[in-house]
Amino acid sequence: MTPLRERPFLWAAAFAALLCALRLAYASPYASSWDAVDFALALDRFDLLAMQPHFPGYPFFVLAGMALRPWFGGDAVAALAGVGALAYASAVWPMYALARAALPAWPAAAAAALLQASAYAGLAAALPMSEAAALGALWWFGYAALAAFRSPRFAVRLLPAAAFGALMGIRLSYAAFGLLLLPLFVREWRSSRLRACGFLLAVAAAQLVWVAALVVTEGSLGGFLTLGVEFARGHFAEWGGAATTETSPALPSRFATLVFRNWLWIGVCGGSVWSAVALIAAAVAALAAVAGRRGQGRASLPDAAALRWLAAACAAYFLWALFAQNIDKPRHILPLIGPALWLLALGLHRACRGRRAVFAAAMAAALAGQLFAGLRLLDAAHAETPAVVQLHRYASERLEAPFQLLTWEETRVLGYLGAAYPHKRVYTFALAEEERLTRPDRRTYVTGKVVEGFAAQGVDVASAFAPVATFVSNAIVDPVYHEITLYEWKEEEKALRPTD
Repeated sequence: MTPLRERPFLWAAAFAALLCALRLAYASPYASSWDAVDFALALDRFDLLAMQPHFPGYPFFVLAGMALRPWFGGDAVAALAGVGALAYASAVWPMYALARAALPAWPAAAAAALLQASAYAGLAAALPMSEAAALGALWWFGYAALAAFRSPRFAVRLLPAAAFGALMGIRLSYAAFGLLLLPLFVREWRSSRLRACGFLLAVAAAQLVWVAALVVTEGSLGGFLTLGVEFARGHFAEWGGAATTETSPALPSRFATLVFRNWLWIGVCGGSVWSAVALIAAAVAALAAVAGRRGQGRASLPDAAALRWLAAACAAYFLWALFAQNIDKPRHILPLIGPALWLLALGLHRACRGRRAVFAAAMAAALAGQLFAGLRLLDAAHAETPAVVQLHRYASERLEAPFQLLTWEETRVLGYLGAAYPHKRVYTFALAEEERLTRPDRRTYVTGKVVEGFAAQGVDVASAFAPVATFVSNAIVDPVYHEITLYEWKEEEKALRPTD
């Protein structure tokens, strides 16, 4: 592979280190979502049954957070964000190496810098979630797979097996990229059945490392499997936002949301008009040369095969995100942002056909757009108070006791914040009414998601709930709960049941 001491790479690495320091300095101080709270609680006590974190456990991410926590003054949220920022910055080398499969040194360094500057990936690296750490591991897995494609040595072929095990121990939903292992297995099978079996054993052993650790924490394999089945059932049938849930929008709507809002607008452009303009201008320049035949920096035959398989893995993940993930959360499209920016850099280089000044100007415009959008998102994550935290402060300071608060998923965050007032998650009107009648001496407040849920269940909510206050935060940082309206359940009114 390209030596680490190449000057273009050193410049890209220095740029990545600078961005990492910036993201550490501007990391979000809040665990403002259900999943973020799961991870933060896991650093105190790892317990899958208590959803600390939720299944499958993300053990390598949590373990890294535990290791870094003392360096962040014991702050669990900061430590988890630190894991993501450091892991993503470390991926500058595989980003550069993969770009060198099709580009000269300086253009490859520019491509790596653009990938490191990705606005939305940078936001992920400033949040206490597993995505940025998984992205870093994914780039290292891609690098290991490319090395295995290039090398005839069996020992090198074992690197992607180990890297894939590390990736799965950070984020299981990136399993679609395991497709890159298939051609490596086929190659071994054609040359030696014994080595092919050894390759499969290495892949299995890499997964067994983290699975066995989780089985031990659960006490038994049966308990672990039962927990996994229940989690999968809930994900695909109730709360996971997959295409199989009853509340999922129609497939064309899912597709449009995933591609145009999540991937292109938020993921690639960072939700910024200026970034979009810069990238569109660069993309137009690249597309103008699609018909040209004198492309430069074409990949060698082994690298071309690896890149084709990488494209197939990206397509497989896209289908997974479309059908099995919650499209209300743009973070699920994160693995496909890097390949899009990589292709943009490659297209620009071929479009410029050796005119370095033109390529440099186009890449500088794209890079500036990403940095502008990224700094805005970092500032929002660091300085703006999440809507759910605003809700908690309002309830603690402004609502007159005694009262109770009925929520959707917000209760997980309220519990983490140490809310002293009664609060409970309710998904059905029957349960909410029972809670209200159980405590007739308390005023009952509900959040907007609860009211929306009641309306979807056929409940007449118009006359029974009065808005009290609305709390707003950044919609990209908090995609689901960026706007929370607090309602009071009127004592003199009764919401009509669906059967009334």
